[in-house]
Amino acid sequence: MKTNRFWYFMAAAAVFAGMTTLVSCDKEEPFEQEIIESEVLEEGVAEEVTEETGTEGTTLSYESWIVVKGQTRAAFENKVSVTLFNRFNHVIDEVEVDGFEFGEPTVDISFREAESRVEQNYVTIADSVLVYRLTYENGFVLEYELMYEVPTYDDGITHKRMPYIRYGAIVDNGMTVTGMDNLEENGQTWFRKLVRHSISVVFNDKSYTVEASVVVKSPEEPQDVLLASKKVNEGVEFVSSDPQTAAGTYKAWVEIEQTWSESGVKTVRKEALLKHYVEFPNDRGKLDADEMYEDLSLSPKISTDEQTVTQGEAVDGVAVDVYSEKRRIRIKKDGAEEINFTILIPCTAERARYVDEMLTCDFPVPAEYSYAEEYQLVSGWTEQVNDAGLPCYVAEYRFDCTVTYGSNVYTSDCPVILEYCPE
Repeated sequence: MKTNRFWYFMAAAAVFAGMTTLVSCDKEEPFEQEIIESEVLEEGVAEEVTEETGTEGTTLSYESWIVVKGQTRAAFENKVSVTLFNRFNHVIDEVEVDGFEFGEPTVDISFREAESRVEQNYVTIADSVLVYRLTYENGFVLEYELMYEVPTYDDGITHKRMPYIRYGAIVDNGMTVTGMDNLEENGQTWFRKLVRHSISVVFNDKSYTVEASVVVKSPEEPQDVLLASKKVNEGVEFVSSDPQTAAGTYKAWVEIEQTWSESGVKTVRKEALLKHYVEFPNDRGKLDADEMYEDLSLSPKISTDEQTVTQGEAVDGVAVDVYSEKRRIRIKKDGAEEINFTILIPCTAERARYVDEMLTCDFPVPAEYSYAEEYQLVSGWTEQVNDAGLPCYVAEYRFDCTVTYGSNVYTSDCPVILEYCPE
C-alpha cells in the first residue's frame, strides 16, 4: 500500500536553534577533550507539545532533555536538550482487491526503525515507526504508520536513552464503504468502492484522529449483499368472518428497512392473510343414567390444553405458523360415575413471521382467543320412546359456548341428553 512518507528534513539552523549544546567550564573547548567520567543527574520532557496540522497529517514536536555531570580536563555540568518530532500522515491510496466482502479485520501492531542521525555531540536520534495494520477477509490491507523519534546520549562513558513520549491507546473507529463509478482501463472494467476509515491515537493524554481514504477496485462485479434489516412499521386489518362456519381472516403486514451493499437503503412491505377457525361439536352428547336423579345439577370442569405450534416454511421472507389449542368442558355429576362426558372445542389461528439473513421478527398478532361457557337445564325427566320402541325418560341440558377472536364472536349451543331406561 502506498502512503505519503512522513519523513521530513529540518534545516540545521532550525534544529540547533532549539537545543542547548554541552558547555563545560572551559568555554574555549567544550567537548573536544576526552571525557574521563560522567553521569546523568536529571531527565525529563517539556510539558508543552507543539502541533502542526495540515491536509496530509499532523506533526508534533516537544523537547527532551537530560542534565549531565562529568569530568574532562575540567569539571562540567550541562543540560543536553533536543527537539523530537512525531508525525502521523493520513493514508491516501488505490489498491486492487478480490471482492468487496471485507468482513472483520485482524489487527497487528509492529515496530521498526527507519534510520538514525547524529543530532549533536554525543546525541543520536533514531527515526522509528509504529505500524498499525488491519488485514480484512478479502485481502485488503490498511496500514497506519505512526512516526516517533527516540534520542540516545553516548559520550563514551555514559550511554543513556533520553526520555520521549510514547503513544497511548489506539482505537479503531470503523469503516464506511461507498460506491464509485466503474473504471474502463485497457479494455478491463474495474468495479470500484471508496473505503473511508480512521483510528484515534492518544499522545501526551490527547487524542488525535488519523484518516484513510482508499479506492479499492476489483475485476469482479460486486454482489448486492444484505447488510442490515430492521422492522420500522406494522399493522393488522380485519378482512372477513363467517359466523356460520366459525372462521375468519385478517391481514397482517410489516415494513422492513433493509441496507444493501450495492443498492443502499430500501423499505419493503410484506403482507400475510391469516385465517382462524373454531370447531364446535356437531353431535348431541348422550349419557345413560342409572336412575332418575331427583337432583339434575351437573359439575362442569373447564380447562384449556397447552398450545401447540406448527412452524411453516418461509416463502419470499414470510413464514406462516399454525397455533392450535383445545378448550375442554368435562361434565360430571357428583355421586354418579356413569355421568362423565367431555365437550371438546379446538381453536386454530395462523400467525406470520418475517425472515431474512439478518432479521427474524413477528408480524403483529391479530388477536387472542377468549372463551365463555354456561349451561342450563332445558327440560327435566320426560317420558319418550327410544329407538327400540321401549319407554325411557330423558333430561336435556344445553351448553352455550362462546369463542371470541378479536372482534369476531362465534357461538354454539351444545345439547347434552341424560337417558334413563327402566329394565
